[in-house]
Amino acid sequence: MLGVMMTMCRLCLLVGGLWMLGTLGVLAQPISFEQISVADGLSHTWAKGITKDSQGFLWVGTFSGLNRYDGNTITIFRTEEGKQSSLSDNFIQV
Repeated sequence: MLGVMMTMCRLCLLVGGLWMLGTLGVLAQPISFEQISVADGLSHTWAKGITKDSQGFLWVGTFSGLNRYDGNTITIFRTEEGKQSSLSDNFIQV
């Protein structure tokens, strides 16, 4: 019985060690970060929500509209009077 328990402990340690090595490999990947601001075309300085969609667009909700960032260009979507397909409000939050 003791031999089986020792074998199980060794197996758990081996699996745990391999898992940790895999995790460390993922954590060691370089992280790239780019800051965008009003100077780059963002509609407001205060972001109320940020998400990334399946196509890679970064969406930023602000007090002054919804911003779509493709890595190069910021497109701003805002309320347009009389246009039903526009946003209902410029204050976008998650």
